Amino acid sequence: MYAESYPQLVYTSIELTLAKLFAFAIYRLFFHPLSGYPGPRLAAISRWYSAFYAWRGILHLRNKTWHDKYGSVFRSGPNELSFNSSSSLQVIYRNSSLISKPGIWEALSASRRTPNILSAVDDAVHNFKRRTISKMFSGYSLKQIEGRISGRLNHFVDLLVNPGPKHDLQDLCDWLSFDFISDLLYSESCDMLQRPEFRWIPCAYKIMSQRSMVCLVQPKFFQYYIDRLFLLRDYRNIMAAGTWARERTKEQGKSNDGSLQYSEKDMWVESFLLLAAGADTTSTTLCALFFYLLHNQEVLLKVIGEIRTSFTEEDDITGSQLNHCVYLDACIKETMRLVPAVPNLSPRFVNSGGLTIRGRYIPPGTIVGTSLYTLMRNSNYFDRADEFLPERWLSRGCRSQLLKLEGFEPFGTGLRSCVGMKLAELELKMTIARTLFKCDLRLCPETARYDAPAGFSFKGWAVASGEKNQIGNSYVANIAEVLG
Repeated sequence: MYAESYPQLVYTSIELTLAKLFAFAIYRLFFHPLSGYPGPRLAAISRWYSAFYAWRGILHLRNKTWHDKYGSVFRSGPNELSFNSSSSLQVIYRNSSLISKPGIWEALSASRRTPNILSAVDDAVHNFKRRTISKMFSGYSLKQIEGRISGRLNHFVDLLVNPGPKHDLQDLCDWLSFDFISDLLYSESCDMLQRPEFRWIPCAYKIMSQRSMVCLVQPKFFQYYIDRLFLLRDYRNIMAAGTWARERTKEQGKSNDGSLQYSEKDMWVESFLLLAAGADTTSTTLCALFFYLLHNQEVLLKVIGEIRTSFTEEDDITGSQLNHCVYLDACIKETMRLVPAVPNLSPRFVNSGGLTIRGRYIPPGTIVGTSLYTLMRNSNYFDRADEFLPERWLSRGCRSQLLKLEGFEPFGTGLRSCVGMKLAELELKMTIARTLFKCDLRLCPETARYDAPAGFSFKGWAVASGEKNQIGNSYVANIAEVLG
């Protein structure tokens, strides 16, 4: 009897499940408080739709496509809205009384129980961590930081001009950035530019960046430990990266009033994040900058001319002197505009009072955000928005310049903006200036010219990750060999 009724029970269960899912979809499409907003239908039904694009690293591209189709605001998930304007950016990320970080950010910490500066939802905890980290960076004088960068840059240029085995430029940028930030954090460098022992670390961090982005879009990926299934192949390297950071973290931090303190676990969780935030982001921007310079010969020659007429000796190239290199600064700004280090929107939770953005009331509980990739390619702020045009940053005092400034926020905005922005700018300027002062660069002959408007290709995970083989083994010649 039971055997005969078992198939019927299974069929009934399947029918009820399908009916429930159908009713769920109908509610989200037609009766949900956000049902009046345009957007892709599948995104309105389930977060898994966007999670699929997040895993592939192209969610930033899809987000821009959807904004082009649906306008300045669209429904990016069952309970999410994506905005594309400078005013929405300011309201969402500078309004801490009406907006807060949702709990899904806990997925971005190396420990499920210990938050880092990025995953801390509580403002008091975040502010304490930010003050502590700011002191850590400011504890080094500018000269000391420049000295650390200069030492690594010598190894970087040596690899470029070395007649031995050639390396993909994205790898070289990764190794340089990880060497520098590990030296700054632990006073012990990974030394990837000289030794292959730790060259697996950037790959491990890229996998974690991919996983973190999916968790932000679909929290169930983290809550139900699904992420661990996808990371099995790379689990050993990921754990080894955590162990490497933990072994080098021994000190403790404490707040002035003693109410909050850094345990040893807090320190390694924080340093584990900073190693990625300080290296992965800078290396991608650096490689993108080389890409655009090498694919725009006139721009490259202008930058080289500015650097070589501004300095007579390599040791003269310092952070303070580089502030006078306005064309180099314009190239860096234009690269950060086209390839933001954090391309996707950072989700924020609308608190109980609700929120008004551009005259539209947003109900409590809604997740909102603005994608920097989409914003900084918005034609309302930038003419020929998908093209690499450093000259756009050289005009002063005109309306178009004011619009550019409104739409340009490569490091984010508000209390949770990037804490290491000055350090990143210094590293970018010194790397490009010293490299072009000593070397002539061009695309290697076998590298096909990439003529797409803004062609540097990268994965839009938690942080942007440049794809390899876009520049190839670019030809590098020592100036003495060329001019001597």
